[in-house]
Amino acid sequence: MKTGWPITKLGNIAEFRNGINYNKDNAGVGIKVIGVGDFQNYTFPRFDTLSQINPEGIVSDDDYLQENDIIFVRSNGNKKLIGRSLLIKGINEKVTFSGFTIRLRFTSNELLPIFYAYLFQSSLIRHALSHQGGGTNISNLNQQILKNLNVPVPRLAEQRKIAEILGTWDEAIAQVAQLTAALQQRKKGLMQRLLTGQVRFPEFEGKRPGKRETKFGTIPADWDYKPIGAIAKSVSKKNDKAKELPVLSCTKYDGLVDSLEYFGRQIFPDDTSSYKVVSRNQFAYATNHIEEGSIGYQDLYEEALISPMYTVFQTNSSINDAFLYRVLKTELYRHIFETRTTGTVDRRGSLRWNEFSQIAVPIPSLLSAK
Repeated sequence: MKTGWPITKLGNIAEFRNGINYNKDNAGVGIKVIGVGDFQNYTFPRFDTLSQINPEGIVSDDDYLQENDIIFVRSNGNKKLIGRSLLIKGINEKVTFSGFTIRLRFTSNELLPIFYAYLFQSSLIRHALSHQGGGTNISNLNQQILKNLNVPVPRLAEQRKIAEILGTWDEAIAQVAQLTAALQQRKKGLMQRLLTGQVRFPEFEGKRPGKRETKFGTIPADWDYKPIGAIAKSVSKKNDKAKELPVLSCTKYDGLVDSLEYFGRQIFPDDTSSYKVVSRNQFAYATNHIEEGSIGYQDLYEEALISPMYTVFQTNSSINDAFLYRVLKTELYRHIFETRTTGTVDRRGSLRWNEFSQIAVPIPSLLSAK
């Protein structure tokens, strides 16, 4: 690490302590505990959402967190979380930390915890924490790895200046995130009203004014309301000739994506002869996970491949594909898929074509505006 700053081992400026181990019998009302799940989305922990445990016979005075402590994920099934850190800020109650985490507490007043919290979030330090010599991805972070970590020690005034600048950026990002969330909610509301005909454009209103009732709400009287099977058919074409085609995956929010580009690595087998071919302008959904919103529209390639666990279908000329895709991606239809999903022996739900095709959708006229 070439910074021009003095470098020292983290063990020279901080002390460490492993979190407490407890079982489900200790869960319940008591003191709050930070676990690995609390590292998912936050720079600082949210104390109002923490689980609680009965501290009797488990927690000592040294197991409680203090302001400016930093805790790291020590081990987890998701290796990407190992080494992730949280800075304890705004603590005003007794909180401890689980055995899957390690606490760091600085031993000098010449060190600014918020500066090091930002440092530990950097890609350089995250990589150093999650890999040992030779680049092997570790399955367990321990105190010795942390103690041996080389870290810079700028002057306190410089630490403070850097932290202030990054804090300003954090505040700006938070404001943008709040604005984005608000705009997304407004968009969802507008989508719901437009896609169900609650909001109409005067030039497209038909000859039959008013509304018609459906099982899942009202739609304009001049719209059709038909089962998917009346406007689409199932397609099942295997890659039996072993064509070398792009492999797609389906995501909740982005629909169909190029698997290699999206994940950055190959998560599908080398032999794709059992995979299905999905052509341009066809739909595909995860038969066993559609209740999560895993449905997509193929507009990336002339032909691509999708796992045999997906159902592929294509529409006829009576509906606009872009409109149908938007309808099927709404929260309303995700809920409909969830209620229609049937359980299987491996406890994963499935929604096969014969059931999926019976779900009705609103269909506006395809005629041009009058």
